[in-house]
Amino acid sequence: MPYQKFHTAKKHEGPTRASINKSAMTGWVELVTPFNELFVAELKSSIQPPHRKWEPIGKVWQVNDIYLDKVVPMLKKYFDEVTTDLLQKEPVPSNLFKPLFAILGELPNGTIDKVYRSLAFALHPDKGGNNELMAKLNEAYEDAQKK
Repeated sequence: MPYQKFHTAKKHEGPTRASINKSAMTGWVELVTPFNELFVAELKSSIQPPHRKWEPIGKVWQVNDIYLDKVVPMLKKYFDEVTTDLLQKEPVPSNLFKPLFAILGELPNGTIDKVYRSLAFALHPDKGGNNELMAKLNEAYEDAQKK
Protein backbone atom coordinates (compact mmCIF):
# COMPACT_ATOMS: atom_id res chain seq x y z
CA MET A 1 0.00 0.00 0.00
CA PRO A 2 1.37 3.40 -0.92
CA TYR A 3 1.98 5.90 1.84
CA GLN A 4 -0.73 8.56 2.03
CA LYS A 5 -0.19 11.91 3.62
CA PHE A 6 -3.23 13.40 5.34
CA HIS A 7 -3.67 17.10 5.81
CA THR A 8 -5.65 18.25 8.80
CA ALA A 9 -7.00 21.75 9.02
CA LYS A 10 -5.74 23.87 11.86
CA LYS A 11 -8.53 24.49 14.34
CA HIS A 12 -8.97 27.84 16.03
CA GLU A 13 -8.73 27.81 19.75
CA GLY A 14 -10.92 30.22 21.66
CA PRO A 15 -13.38 32.68 20.17
CA THR A 16 -12.99 33.71 16.55
CA ARG A 17 -13.05 37.43 15.87
CA ALA A 18 -13.87 39.46 12.80
CA SER A 19 -13.81 43.18 12.27
CA ILE A 20 -15.03 45.66 9.69
CA ASN A 21 -12.69 48.55 9.08
CA LYS A 22 -12.85 51.55 6.80
CA SER A 23 -10.84 50.98 3.66
CA ALA A 24 -8.39 53.41 2.10
CA MET A 25 -10.70 53.30 -0.92
CA THR A 26 -13.72 55.58 -0.53
CA GLY A 27 -16.98 53.64 -0.39
CA TRP A 28 -15.32 50.35 0.59
CA VAL A 29 -14.71 48.46 3.83
CA GLU A 30 -12.19 45.81 4.84
CA LEU A 31 -13.27 42.53 6.40
CA VAL A 32 -10.57 41.22 8.70
CA THR A 33 -11.25 37.59 9.61
CA PRO A 34 -9.48 34.33 10.25
CA PHE A 35 -9.88 31.92 7.34
CA ASN A 36 -13.28 30.25 7.27
CA GLU A 37 -14.08 28.27 4.13
CA LEU A 38 -17.85 28.50 4.62
CA PHE A 39 -17.73 32.27 5.13
CA VAL A 40 -15.64 32.73 1.98
CA ALA A 41 -18.05 30.58 -0.05
CA GLU A 42 -21.08 32.54 1.15
CA LEU A 43 -19.34 35.89 0.59
CA LYS A 44 -18.46 34.88 -2.98
CA SER A 45 -21.98 33.67 -3.72
CA SER A 46 -23.69 36.71 -2.17
CA ILE A 47 -21.55 39.57 -3.46
CA GLN A 48 -20.35 39.61 -7.06
CA PRO A 49 -16.71 40.41 -8.02
CA PRO A 50 -17.16 44.05 -8.98
CA HIS A 51 -18.31 44.68 -5.41
CA ARG A 52 -15.83 42.44 -3.57
CA LYS A 53 -12.16 41.64 -3.97
CA TRP A 54 -9.44 39.80 -2.09
CA GLU A 55 -6.45 41.89 -1.03
CA PRO A 56 -3.57 39.37 -0.81
CA ILE A 57 -1.03 41.72 0.77
CA GLY A 58 -3.21 42.66 3.74
CA LYS A 59 -5.06 39.33 3.62
CA VAL A 60 -8.44 41.06 3.88
CA TRP A 61 -11.61 41.16 1.82
CA GLN A 62 -12.52 44.55 0.36
CA VAL A 63 -16.30 44.99 -0.01
CA ASN A 64 -18.34 47.89 -1.34
CA ASP A 65 -19.99 49.51 1.68
CA ILE A 66 -23.47 49.34 0.11
CA TYR A 67 -23.35 45.65 1.11
CA LEU A 68 -22.87 46.24 4.85
CA ASP A 69 -26.43 45.07 5.47
CA LYS A 70 -25.50 41.68 3.98
CA VAL A 71 -21.97 41.43 5.37
CA VAL A 72 -22.65 42.09 9.06
CA PRO A 73 -25.15 39.21 9.53
CA MET A 74 -22.87 36.96 7.47
CA LEU A 75 -19.92 37.71 9.75
CA LYS A 76 -22.05 37.14 12.86
CA LYS A 77 -23.09 33.77 11.46
CA TYR A 78 -19.50 32.49 11.16
CA PHE A 79 -17.56 34.35 13.86
CA ASP A 80 -18.07 34.64 17.61
CA GLU A 81 -17.22 38.34 17.83
CA VAL A 82 -17.71 41.03 15.20
CA THR A 83 -16.41 44.54 15.71
CA THR A 84 -18.24 47.23 13.75
CA ASP A 85 -17.78 50.14 16.15
CA LEU A 86 -15.23 51.78 13.88
CA LEU A 87 -17.79 52.27 11.19
CA GLN A 88 -20.60 54.78 10.88
CA LYS A 89 -22.65 54.11 7.76
CA GLU A 90 -23.73 57.37 6.19
CA PRO A 91 -27.39 57.48 5.19
CA VAL A 92 -28.08 57.37 1.47
CA PRO A 93 -29.82 60.58 0.33
CA SER A 94 -33.46 60.15 -0.65
CA ASN A 95 -32.39 59.98 -4.29
CA LEU A 96 -28.80 60.77 -5.11
CA PHE A 97 -29.36 60.36 -8.87
CA LYS A 98 -31.83 63.26 -9.32
CA PRO A 99 -29.16 65.99 -9.05
CA LEU A 100 -26.98 64.05 -11.50
CA PHE A 101 -29.73 63.85 -14.11
CA ALA A 102 -30.57 67.53 -13.58
CA ILE A 103 -26.97 68.41 -14.52
CA LEU A 104 -26.90 65.95 -17.42
CA GLY A 105 -30.11 67.48 -18.77
CA GLU A 106 -28.06 70.54 -19.74
CA LEU A 107 -25.75 68.47 -21.95
CA PRO A 108 -26.39 67.33 -25.55
CA ASN A 109 -29.22 64.90 -26.33
CA GLY A 110 -28.53 61.27 -25.49
CA THR A 111 -26.15 61.97 -22.62
CA ILE A 112 -28.72 61.05 -19.97
CA ASP A 113 -29.50 57.79 -21.77
CA LYS A 114 -25.82 56.80 -21.99
CA VAL A 115 -25.20 57.55 -18.32
CA TYR A 116 -28.38 55.73 -17.29
CA ARG A 117 -27.41 52.60 -19.24
CA SER A 118 -23.91 52.58 -17.71
CA LEU A 119 -25.23 53.01 -14.17
CA ALA A 120 -28.02 50.47 -14.72
CA PHE A 121 -25.47 47.91 -15.90
CA ALA A 122 -23.41 48.42 -12.72
CA LEU A 123 -26.36 48.59 -10.30
CA HIS A 124 -28.68 45.94 -11.71
CA PRO A 125 -29.37 43.16 -9.16
CA ASP A 126 -28.64 40.49 -11.79
CA LYS A 127 -25.11 41.90 -12.06
CA GLY A 128 -24.55 41.89 -8.30
CA GLY A 129 -26.04 45.33 -7.74
CA ASN A 130 -28.42 46.67 -5.17
CA ASN A 131 -32.25 46.67 -5.55
CA GLU A 132 -32.69 49.92 -3.61
CA LEU A 133 -30.14 51.87 -5.66
CA MET A 134 -31.51 50.45 -8.92
CA ALA A 135 -35.02 51.58 -7.99
CA LYS A 136 -33.73 55.08 -7.18
CA LEU A 137 -31.87 55.21 -10.49
CA ASN A 138 -35.02 54.23 -12.39
CA GLU A 139 -37.08 56.83 -10.52
CA ALA A 140 -34.60 59.62 -11.28
CA TYR A 141 -34.33 58.57 -14.95
CA GLU A 142 -38.14 58.56 -15.35
CA ASP A 143 -38.35 62.03 -13.76
CA ALA A 144 -35.64 63.32 -16.12
CA GLN A 145 -37.52 61.91 -19.14
CA LYS A 146 -40.66 63.87 -18.17
CA LYS A 147 -38.83 67.19 -18.38
